Amino acid sequence: MKKNWIKLLISLIIGGLFIWLVIKDAPVEEVFSANNQYTWENTTLIVLGPPDSGSHIVWQFDLLYIIPYFLVLTIIHLIRTLRWRDLLKPLGEIDFWRVNNISSVGFMAIMLFPLRLGEFVRPYLVKTQCNIRMSAGLSTIVVERVFDGLVTALLLFFCLFFIPYNNRTAENYAFIWAGSLIALGFFLGSLVFLLISYWKRELGKKIVRTTFGRISQKLSDRLEGIMDAFFNGLASLPSKKIIFSFLVYTLVYWAINGYGLYILAKGFNMPLSLIGGYTIMSCIVVGIMIPGPPGQAGTFEYFVLAPLAVFSTMEATNLAFALICHGMQFFQQVAFGAYFILTGKASFSGIIKSQLSGEVLEDGKV
Repeated sequence: MKKNWIKLLISLIIGGLFIWLVIKDAPVEEVFSANNQYTWENTTLIVLGPPDSGSHIVWQFDLLYIIPYFLVLTIIHLIRTLRWRDLLKPLGEIDFWRVNNISSVGFMAIMLFPLRLGEFVRPYLVKTQCNIRMSAGLSTIVVERVFDGLVTALLLFFCLFFIPYNNRTAENYAFIWAGSLIALGFFLGSLVFLLISYWKRELGKKIVRTTFGRISQKLSDRLEGIMDAFFNGLASLPSKKIIFSFLVYTLVYWAINGYGLYILAKGFNMPLSLIGGYTIMSCIVVGIMIPGPPGQAGTFEYFVLAPLAVFSTMEATNLAFALICHGMQFFQQVAFGAYFILTGKASFSGIIKSQLSGEVLEDGKV
């Protein structure tokens, strides 16, 4: 129990840091001023500044764009579910609705739990509901994360060659470059390590012992135990045909994701190009992979606003865009998961129990 409170405290510190970074530079008082005036023009909410400031437009949003963006988020959810179902096929035949049930609750947990501990919920539910080893289920999640990270890091690197550069945005441009190189190096290195360890498991363990073992023998032994469980699960993963469909789903998933941000930006009348949409999407992915606070509070906004400044000088609109985008993603993921819990098709108490008990892999390996 004490460890969980420590984890929560760490996540809140990380979130607090990113919230401070956002507040430090973003015009929060201008966006949320009590003196602002609110008016409507058809379906568009227009926020005007105080009368003594000339009643200029602070930001505006056409609420009709909520519909296509929510539709995009729903399609993304379905693609993620179909993609994961393909990875699970060699482990056991599970119908789509069962996978959708587990995915919805799992995605909600990723959003709600600190330090990305929600990633363990899907493997836990697969174990309890479908009698599939948790290590095998966890292996599918690792495959998802490595490929998602690699695809978005490559996409971000590609977008850099089409991003407009000027002295005003030089710092933000450098931020994106640094982030893309770090992410690309991390995920490419992770993929190489997984491949080496898969074919030469003892070599992989030797790498762990000569790196982490110098820091802590206990940590090294624990990581080797995780590797054994992971590769035992990976051994039962898909054929080339399913791997191909997984890659297709992944490319379609991220293509739709970036396009959704581009569409949402139109609702704010922002000068965001399609390249800008994919740049922001990739930065969000890199950012929220940092173990952070519940709800991704602070980290989400920071990794939207930093790259967005390269494309838009509308600072108040940028902040409103980041908050509404975050709010819609939060609502979609939590609402879908909550539906299955409230209708009795999933139990949240078991999920909480798995987190509090520290159960990650079976047989007490972690």
